[in-house]
Amino acid sequence: MDFKKIDDGIVPIYENETKERLINARELHIKLNNKRKYSDWIKQRIEHYKFIENKDFITFHNFVKRGENSNLGTKLTEYYITIDMAKELCMVENNDIGRNIRRYFIETEKRYRNILNNSNNTNTLIDIMQNAINYMKENNIRVDNLEIG
Repeated sequence: MDFKKIDDGIVPIYENETKERLINARELHIKLNNKRKYSDWIKQRIEHYKFIENKDFITFHNFVKRGENSNLGTKLTEYYITIDMAKELCMVENNDIGRNIRRYFIETEKRYRNILNNSNNTNTLIDIMQNAINYMKENNIRVDNLEIG
């Protein structure tokens, strides 16, 4: 799978070859500061909230070597999830970090819609991004004790 990072915000947003915007679930899990084992957390969330593979998320296997000169390694299942699924996962975490990340995703979606809907607009991408940062500052959106901006 080939993913291109298109937004390096609180949680990076990637784009696949079909231009779908996705979130690496492992990175989201880390940012949510969830103490559960990642593989248990994602599988339980998928089952409990009835997310659908190839609609809400995609998976693939990634082989991670144990050492630079070793042929031994671990096969990890990677989950890339839609922004809507990521928003729902943040919401059900029911904590400040989850709420802040969810707000970030909502604001990011607004930015992308604004870019698409106003392609002839004189605003530059930098102006749109600055508006999003200002929104986060005005609403005191924070993650990992770091203020946005």
